[in-house]
Amino acid sequence: MQEFVFNAKVIANAPRFEIAGFNDAKNQKFLAGNNSNPELLGCKELKIKVCSQPRENKANLEIVRELKKKFDAEASILKGLKSSRKIIRISILEKDFLEKLRQ
Repeated sequence: MQEFVFNAKVIANAPRFEIAGFNDAKNQKFLAGNNSNPELLGCKELKIKVCSQPRENKANLEIVRELKKKFDAEASILKGLKSSRKIIRISILEKDFLEKLRQ
């Protein structure tokens, strides 16, 4: 199956889980997966708000659980387990990811 890798900025202690749009990633190294097209995402990072606090892995588990639910695809955090900036992999094509994101 195809997969897509993207950067994310996580904001903890939000009232509800939300994918809140994009941040410019001009000053950051953008990591694109083998099947990703950086032009589609525009070299931006996704802003994700989570309800959980960033301790005891709670926020990370919420991110993976909610992404699986929203996109009906496996998700994992590749880098940034102890940081608010993360690199996330999801088992979905980038164009399908962006299409579901707009819904």
